[in-house]
Amino acid sequence: MITSLMLGLILSSGQDSALFHNTFDRGVEGWSAMQINGAGAKLTATYDAAHLKNGPGSLDYSYKVASGEMSLAAVQVTPGKLAKMGSLHMWLNCDHATSIVVSLSEHNGGRYSAICHVPKNEWQEINLSTSDFLLATEADAPKDPDGKLDVDQIESIALIDIEGFLSQNSMLTEIVGISTGSRHLYVSDIQALEATVDAQASNGDAGYQVDNLNRPQMSWLGVGVDGMSVSKDTPFKGTWLKLDYHVGAGHVNGVVKSVHPEWMAGKKRLVFNAGANKGTQLFVQIEQTDGAKFRSTADVPGQAHYNQFDLAFSEFVVSEDSPVKDAKLDISKVKQITFMDISGMTGSGDGDNTLYISPLTVK
Repeated sequence: MITSLMLGLILSSGQDSALFHNTFDRGVEGWSAMQINGAGAKLTATYDAAHLKNGPGSLDYSYKVASGEMSLAAVQVTPGKLAKMGSLHMWLNCDHATSIVVSLSEHNGGRYSAICHVPKNEWQEINLSTSDFLLATEADAPKDPDGKLDVDQIESIALIDIEGFLSQNSMLTEIVGISTGSRHLYVSDIQALEATVDAQASNGDAGYQVDNLNRPQMSWLGVGVDGMSVSKDTPFKGTWLKLDYHVGAGHVNGVVKSVHPEWMAGKKRLVFNAGANKGTQLFVQIEQTDGAKFRSTADVPGQAHYNQFDLAFSEFVVSEDSPVKDAKLDISKVKQITFMDISGMTGSGDGDNTLYISPLTVK
């Protein structure tokens, strides 16, 4: 999704420690704003108490989300300096609810990314294991010799507001309901740590669980979503992904989860539970690394009830928006799963809704 140009044009900066710790008490500490298109993106250090989380300073990344405006914030590290890294920890705060791409680029290697939802005007803790970062596979992405993240080859860390990329498509901006204009993203206390954190995805007797919702951040891309959080035992027993959104005419609402193709290889079904305050039909789509898309549907009950869904991949059909119209489904190439409430597009719904989705399992 992010072009190679965007992450290839990262400015050099001094970063001396292997496991670095930026508190921004001495300025931007080597971070740079990279303007790909447009103008005006900049980085400063702020010491305003209203924008502090941990420590005396925060990084203030100001930028625009609009057609013709694309930028990122990045820091360069010397390859080998992060050779012992097991996790990356930081706090993020944005004046708009959005999803932030945290990207790691290898020297002469691939680009690996993780998605983090950031609520509006709230400090969001981000705790990422190196295993959370998935290889970029789009056509213009740099090739990776071994297909795995080599932490000793990391040469840059970048933060990108995904809505800055999505807003380049005016139709998508309208359908998703992206709020364009100036934004501020604040970064506090970013650390590369030797410590590891428990994996989000795991393989067990019941199948491969795609996300067990064990992190402080939601590792999903929100689309037209006002709030995204974990709900435990309310209104349903167990742990659920909770989505709050407003259904409006001509808009879609939902979430996208990136997956590793190896998680999907040999699997035949997608299993999950879903419920909502207002009943709706979910559009369920899977996308392959070659861009081919396949869809199914799930009728979600309202009034705080839920159903279990067991969707056979063999029954998914080619999506109308698939760029490959005669595509053949190859589960081993699936790179993301999308859940979308399209009530606003079909005119079958209006008003606020809350959707609950259990951890996904592929079997």
